[in-house]
Amino acid sequence: MRRRKILSLILIAGIVVSLYLLHKEPGVMAETTDYDAQIKKVEETKKEAQERVDELKKDIDSLEKEKEDILNYVKKVDEKIEDVSNTMKKLDGQIKDARKEIVTQIVMINNLTDENEALSVENSTLSNKVAVLSETVSKKAATEDAISQETAENALPKGFPLSGSAAMEEAGGEELMLIFSASPGVNVITSGTGTVVSVDADEEYGTKVIIDHGNGYQSVYRNNGTALVKNGEELGKGYILFSIEEENQKLGYQVLKDDVLIDPMQVIEING
Repeated sequence: MRRRKILSLILIAGIVVSLYLLHKEPGVMAETTDYDAQIKKVEETKKEAQERVDELKKDIDSLEKEKEDILNYVKKVDEKIEDVSNTMKKLDGQIKDARKEIVTQIVMINNLTDENEALSVENSTLSNKVAVLSETVSKKAATEDAISQETAENALPKGFPLSGSAAMEEAGGEELMLIFSASPGVNVITSGTGTVVSVDADEEYGTKVIIDHGNGYQSVYRNNGTALVKNGEELGKGYILFSIEEENQKLGYQVLKDDVLIDPMQVIEING
């Protein structure tokens, strides 16, 4: 509607201008008596005005189209701006969340770093303790090995079966036995650690004591004195079995290996 009003106004303005020009030239009007010529000129002027109006109409149409295109473009730009704005809002939210996560991660890293340092100190302390314990265990193992070796060594019936010097002879024949003659005051002692497994009477010597050394060896002590031990006793090396007096100066000494008599000289150690 507005567009039509503008076109009408332009047309009227063109006609008014044409009439004004005609009235402004009286000489021409006086000379021209032909009414048809005037009409024709008016028509031509009107036609020119119409052509001008048509051109203006085209220009207006073109401007209206450009305006519409511009408005559409502006609308698209506004939509793009809104999309960008929404995207920026989302990005802002994501950035905030990321910052919070980074702060949380930093706090966690700091906590883990502190915990790691504490664990390193504790690990160093424990390593020192382990080193000390290892050394202690090694020393204990060495001591136990030495004790075990010494215990095993002491369990062998290698010791001299008397606490003092004595004359010694072999029994002779097939009997594997050493016969010792000792002076009063000397004691018959165990040749190695072990357990008393027998305290019995002996037809020839009076009393017989058998010691089991726990390693396949047994030692036998024959004497006419009174046995100072009893069955089941656990004895150390050098423990007194008999006291030598005038009436029991002889000792018959034997060694068994796996219940078989062997020559005592194979194991006995005689010093001096």
